[in-house]
Formats: sequence, structure tokens, C-alpha cells
Amino acid sequence: MSENKNDNMNDNNNRDKKNKIRVAAILSGGESTRLQQVTRFKALAQIAGESLINRLVKELLALGIERIVVALNFNMQSLDFENDERLAVFKLPQVSRIFVSTPSSMHTLYQIYKYLYANYSSASSASPQDFSHLFVSMVDTIVRSDELKGFYRSACELLTPEQSMILTTKYIDDEKPLTVDVDGQFVSAFAIPVESATLVTSGLYCFSSSVVYPLLETSINSGQEKLRNFLAQIIKSNYAIKNYTIDKTIDVDRPEDLVLAQRFIE
Repeated sequence: MSENKNDNMNDNNNRDKKNKIRVAAILSGGESTRLQQVTRFKALAQIAGESLINRLVKELLALGIERIVVALNFNMQSLDFENDERLAVFKLPQVSRIFVSTPSSMHTLYQIYKYLYANYSSASSASPQDFSHLFVSMVDTIVRSDELKGFYRSACELLTPEQSMILTTKYIDDEKPLTVDVDGQFVSAFAIPVESATLVTSGLYCFSSSVVYPLLETSINSGQEKLRNFLAQIIKSNYAIKNYTIDKTIDVDRPEDLVLAQRFIE
């Protein structure tokens, strides 16, 4: 039975029952056409002398995440993972990588889930219970460290098993923002008209694995193609997505965004 957002949701009863989120995923499967003059792969773009992927992995480990799976563009296989300092975090035992050639972030997320269940569903150092919720970030999402910590510890760790959560912001600086409407703590709709929206998604999520993985499989098999459409499908399937809002995030798409991001985190 699905968990209706109008039923069975009493956060007060869960405040002392924190859900330790152990596993994170970073989606970095695309090539950035608008950053070509800086780098072919967005993960290697640098802020304050540090690549986006190195910076994000360190931030997640500092939260207490124990394992990180990074989905990288298929063409990155040719890079020197042993000696390229922009890829230094891949030497850490907590970090795994998979290479993907997928049509969308939704498909990349599905490949990550397939990898997790294939590697941790048997007797090993981890089990499916260790990723009952999966913390997910786009590689190009820049959030201040204190606000990332707040999203993770003050919000994601209080989710019930079938609840998911997204990070939203009031700061709209995207050519195609995914707008969000909320009803109290919960997302009620996606892709509402920009002029009536006050919130947009920020590329950070905490997904209920028991809900999202089977829905991903169903959605992909039915021909669905976009993560934004999949998020709406979660709600249509009567599962709850909670909302957590901060003032501002930076989405790195263009060379000038790297300058803005560096100023933002200073």
C-alpha cells in the first residue's frame, strides 16, 4: 500500500527515529556543450581550483555518507583516473564509478539503482537496507555547506520509508527551470507556470528506494524520458515528496556560472 501524503504522516513521532542515510549517488552522465571552452566534461570544471566532482564528493563524505556511486559519461573512460588530480576522489575506497551512455538523468538514476541492487543485495558489506533512501545530487549543483548539511540532517534523516524529498529554491537562474508547487510541507505539482511559481528544483534529492526503483523501471519501460516527468509520476502514484527550501543554489551550465559559484561559496 502506498503512503498517501494525507495519511500516516506524523513527523513529530519520527523526530527521535532518524533514518541514517548511508549511500549517495552523483549524476554526471552528460557532456556539457555550453562549457566546452572550459572542459568537455562538467565534472571536471573547477571552482577555486577544485573540480566539481572532487568538491561534491568531499562535501558528501563530510555529512557522514559512507558510500558514493558516481555515474560518469561513457567517454570519460579514457581519462587517467590514477594521475589526474581532478579525479582524485576516485582513489577513495568509499567512491565507486560507473560509466553510462543514457538519454536522460532519469535513465542514469535507474542505472545507479541497478548497480546498487546488483552489488549490495547479497551477503556483503552493505545491504538494501543501507540504501532504503538514496541521497542524489547532480554534479553541477552548488549549495553552501551549511545548507547542504541542513537538508541532509534536518530533513532527509526524518523521512519515513516511503517518503522522498527534494531541495528547492526561490532563486530562478535556469533556461528551463522545473517549477514546483507545494501544499504545506509537500510537493503538490511540478511544471506549473513560471509566473505563478515561487520555487524551482535545485538538483538535490533524497529518494525512497522502495518507491523510486520500481517506478523507474515501470516509467522507462513505458517510454518516459525525463526526470522531471518522473518526479510528477511519483506524486501521481500517490507517494509523498516533501519539500525543503533554501534561498539560493547555483546550477553550473556556462563558464560565467563558475565565477558566480566561486563567489557564492566564499
